[in-house]
Amino acid sequence: GAQEHPILQTMGTAPAQDLQAENAQLKARLAELERRYEGVSMSMRAMNGVAAAPLGDCVLQRQASRKNWDEFRGGEEWALIEQYERAGNFIVGPWRDCLDACRSWTEGMHLPLAARLVNAALPRVTYDALVAAMDASSETLVVELEDPERGGAEQGRKPSASDLLAWYANEAHVRFSGGDVKDLQRWAKRSNKMTWLKRYENAFFDSIFEDKDASPCRGDFFKFGKIDAEDDWNPATFQILLRTPALVERNGRVHFAVIVNVTAKLLHDKELQHRLLRSHAAIRYSNNMSLFFSEDGQILDQNPGSLPYFGMGCVALRGAEVSDDGKPVNRLKSLFGDTFDAVMAALETSNSWSGRIDVSWAQLKPWRTNIRSSMNDFSDDDDEEECDFVLKVTLNRVHDPATGHWCFHASIADLSKRARVERRMEEMRKQKQELLSQILPPHIVDGLLAAKKSEKGILSSRSSSTSSELSRAAPISQLSSSGELDFSEICDCESRVRSMAEHHEQVTVF
Repeated sequence: GAQEHPILQTMGTAPAQDLQAENAQLKARLAELERRYEGVSMSMRAMNGVAAAPLGDCVLQRQASRKNWDEFRGGEEWALIEQYERAGNFIVGPWRDCLDACRSWTEGMHLPLAARLVNAALPRVTYDALVAAMDASSETLVVELEDPERGGAEQGRKPSASDLLAWYANEAHVRFSGGDVKDLQRWAKRSNKMTWLKRYENAFFDSIFEDKDASPCRGDFFKFGKIDAEDDWNPATFQILLRTPALVERNGRVHFAVIVNVTAKLLHDKELQHRLLRSHAAIRYSNNMSLFFSEDGQILDQNPGSLPYFGMGCVALRGAEVSDDGKPVNRLKSLFGDTFDAVMAALETSNSWSGRIDVSWAQLKPWRTNIRSSMNDFSDDDDEEECDFVLKVTLNRVHDPATGHWCFHASIADLSKRARVERRMEEMRKQKQELLSQILPPHIVDGLLAAKKSEKGILSSRSSSTSSELSRAAPISQLSSSGELDFSEICDCESRVRSMAEHHEQVTVF
């Protein structure tokens, strides 16, 4: 006859209590799955299609309202976990493992920054579970925790990257970066001179604490060398990083945290290429000038916005520029003229310099003379001026990602038209003051100026006697923003002028 199926044999011989226990476990598991499905289904309907798209299309879609979820539990939390999972975020594993433990957190456990995010839609994990998952992962991970000694929120400061401290890095991160947590903390102090990084971090923290958007954020960076060596600068590799805000409980305190993955998975195989192309296009289509200068002042690269001013002087376009004696042309020194040494000294200290400079065509194109008449597009003033252009220059000392060597990046805006308007207004102001001085004797003008300056000081100090003082004073509008009398209001000063006039026999003084 047919042999009985092994499962039936097992069921026939298994003790009744074992079957009952197994049945109870299966029912509990089924109930849990039904609860998760119902929660996700309800949340998806409520969110009206907010769930993340497939990995190849985007990272994580988010609600434009930036709302806080006051009841961030149940289905909504599971829906968010599903979004993070579709995006391939590392945090999903420890987040799921810590759901029950994190529901026992109380309000008094949160540090200042974490307290501001108590109702925010972001992952919640314990430190031990996070570290265990980081150690088991091959991804390059470091966690930055809110530093209890900083207390930024309590001091009324805007939250910033300085409120966090690199706390733990897994082995994959140590191999990639060449340094441990202490090296990361030292590097963070050195990075204060990196203007671009500070802007990125400030925007990241503003998006979380001001715009109420705590979703993960992808970025890119150049990796030149090891962080434990200040002079290890090589041709850079282009990397994608992922920063995930979270709340992390450690030793009974809940910290705001950022989990950083510095070798994040690509959304698609052309993500790096697309980022580079769009970054280049952002510079190409800018109306402002953008140039890279080598250490010896040659133009390494330039955008089209700089071509009408500097010409096609880029090494990549025409090769290196040399003078008649064969020496490279220092275009940066030519641009700054007599102020070049002072600018270079400032860059040694802060790696950044910004200011307005007056330049001539000879400074922009040192190999040509008498070219102003052929460039009427840049001048609407027929009067001869001391300079051809007024430029706003921001110069940063950075490393060339192609070689790792020091170079200079210049962002330049042409303020010439604005400067001409300012000069004309200044000339008109001087003419007005000269006319006023011809109408009134100097000692009367000086007295009125002194009185008006005193009234202006009273207004700015907001003293208790302001109203009574102003009731006896002439209108404050008679004093311009430059601290001079407004000619249009001089007629209101007749009584005060009379009081200051001096009497002379057979002489009338107005």
